[in-house]
Amino acid sequence: MTDDYLHNIIKIHGNQKSIVERCILGAEGRENYGEFIQSVKKNIQENPDDFAEDICALSKEIRLVDYHIGGYNLLRDTTSILAITDNHNLRNFLLGLSHLFFDLLKKKGVTFSLYNVGENFQCSFEYETFNIAMHSFLENIVKYSKPYSKVAVYTRNETGELIFEMESIRIEKDEVNKIFDRGFSGRCVPEDLRGSGIGMYQLKKALDRSGISAQVFPDLSQNSEADGIKYAKNTFTFHFPKYSIGMYRTKLV
Repeated sequence: MTDDYLHNIIKIHGNQKSIVERCILGAEGRENYGEFIQSVKKNIQENPDDFAEDICALSKEIRLVDYHIGGYNLLRDTTSILAITDNHNLRNFLLGLSHLFFDLLKKKGVTFSLYNVGENFQCSFEYETFNIAMHSFLENIVKYSKPYSKVAVYTRNETGELIFEMESIRIEKDEVNKIFDRGFSGRCVPEDLRGSGIGMYQLKKALDRSGISAQVFPDLSQNSEADGIKYAKNTFTFHFPKYSIGMYRTKLV
């Protein structure tokens, strides 16, 4: 778990560092602390809107670290067999988390649509570990989705499923059962995009805590290519064993 933990914390730390560097731009080389403070104050006065946005972004990154610490403590605890789950509004959860990735998706020209996630779709999961799972998954979407494509996210009320449809790097049929293995990287992934192979393994391990299953369905009939990279339509499905539509009608699948 140490490698998994560092993998995400280092990335979050990098984001925090970038935000702080923007806030103190022009002041970082000053040796006198008083001059440093005055330079930062000048930045605030000249760019109050930018500074406010950066502080809000930093606050979200700090909360993300808190969630990861809590989640990894739960994943490391071998004495805790059953997760303590609670009901959550899935749409609100995804809106809060995906906001952290909107700028990265925008730079890539990727449209991320949550419009068809049911407003009344309530499901049961352990918040800290599900947060780790979805954070890892959204990181992969940013990394492997085709530039200037669309990611459609929706729920199936009758089956209790959360669906992500996207154009992303091609997954071969013989790779489907390996995609959640630790260290796995698909054949179509170019060398400069190959990572540690931790993300999807980490996702599966975190989802298992709440009894949520994950599957991938590649459609190799819908192929495309950009900058020498092969893409296809890939559908990722997450099935919640406990969910409800609205306030009173509960389904156990």
